[in-house]
Amino acid sequence: LGLNSTIQYLPEYLYSTIIPGPNEPTADEINHYVQWVIEQFIKGWRPGFRVSCTADSDSGAMVEASILLSVNDLPTARKVAGLQGPMLTFICSICKIHGKHQMFCTDHTQWLPQDVEELCQRAWAYKNVQTLTERKVIFETYGVRWSSLWLLDYWNPTKMLVIDMMHCILEGLVHYHCRHVL
Repeated sequence: LGLNSTIQYLPEYLYSTIIPGPNEPTADEINHYVQWVIEQFIKGWRPGFRVSCTADSDSGAMVEASILLSVNDLPTARKVAGLQGPMLTFICSICKIHGKHQMFCTDHTQWLPQDVEELCQRAWAYKNVQTLTERKVIFETYGVRWSSLWLLDYWNPTKMLVIDMMHCILEGLVHYHCRHVL
């Protein structure tokens, strides 16, 4: 976002994680893969990092680091964000449309936005309950489970969850999302 357009898509300015197979992790297991990254970004956001020098200053500067986007294919995006998959009850991560009967709803007046604070509270409730049965009830009732991303006080899955890296890059959707949605 703040990088010169000639370098912003170069590999050295991107961070990517690959989880080796042969099987993908469950939705709860995926947090073990992202937890350590989240912990570093918590430190990077508040209080930030002191760098010894920058292009503008030999005396250095305090910088903040944050996760602006989580770019995944659709099933992984939902797992990483702690949301139900698109074929279950809560089919959209942005609006409150739910149920397969509403999957093809084109009346945008019914697309009420998700309440991010409510999602966060329910994710924390999922994390803090004592039994798997209680977790199952929360997930099936509200469509959300715990994700380590909720440790970031600025996390907003309705705006920061970008789907399908291949299409986003090839069709220019990441650029549009960063410039016009965020």
